[in-house]
Amino acid sequence: MTELRETMTFAQSEGAESLPRQLERKEISDQLSSLLWVIIHDSLDKALDYGTGVYAFLRLNSPWKEILRQWWVLRKFRNVDEFPDADDIKALVKNEVTSRDYIKVYDFLQFVIRSPTCPASLESTISAVLERSHAPYRIINKTFVPIVSDEEVQAISKALEAAAASKARGPSAHLANAATALSDGQWSEAIRESIHAVEAAAKSIEPTAATLGPALDKLQTSIRLNPALKKAFSALYGFTSDEKGIRHSLVFESESAVSERDAVFMFGACASFVSYLVSAQKVD
Repeated sequence: MTELRETMTFAQSEGAESLPRQLERKEISDQLSSLLWVIIHDSLDKALDYGTGVYAFLRLNSPWKEILRQWWVLRKFRNVDEFPDADDIKALVKNEVTSRDYIKVYDFLQFVIRSPTCPASLESTISAVLERSHAPYRIINKTFVPIVSDEEVQAISKALEAAAASKARGPSAHLANAATALSDGQWSEAIRESIHAVEAAAKSIEPTAATLGPALDKLQTSIRLNPALKKAFSALYGFTSDEKGIRHSLVFESESAVSERDAVFMFGACASFVSYLVSAQKVD
């Protein structure tokens, strides 16, 4: 246990670390905020120029002129004749994109990408940034869609709380590591730590078991573990053993063939099962 704590922050070791970025629906990370503004800033710059002539002045051109005029009227509910001059428009947009208010940010961006004049390249670049930053939303059919539902987030949060309250510190520590790995985009590491959390919880009940497999066999008798649940987690444990780069080293491949979707699923499933095992354990 000491070795585990030495690799974590105090908050992680005490089970107080926040959810992975992918599950923090109301949060916008520093990375995501800065990258989104780079995209919008550079795109706006291309639409701003001073024109030509003696009396040249800063002008806002397509596609942002049409997009922002519509946004000003349809989303801000302001009079069209009060639409800001080009000199002020960048500051106005920056206020929306860098506000860190997830409603304001995603609402603005969704309006932009749904505009008929929005370049396809802008939407694809925003989509790439969401993935790179491990944001909790992805773009599907010009709509920001959460990776996991509210119900899933609530269930996982309760499971993490239950693990943190358990006398056995190993499960909570492994889940904290899995959450950190998910936020950092380390999918194999997240899956490995997730299944280790289950193994730690199972072995806290059946300490004589060497690994998760024998522990599940014993749990079927000691806590009357449902055979279907045992079979399901035996299969998941087998997956982590069979997939190179998770519990076993890579040989010929450069990385494990697992995705963010796989890692998020495993984190949720394992957190819930840890909670189940914690609740089944007798309190001394």
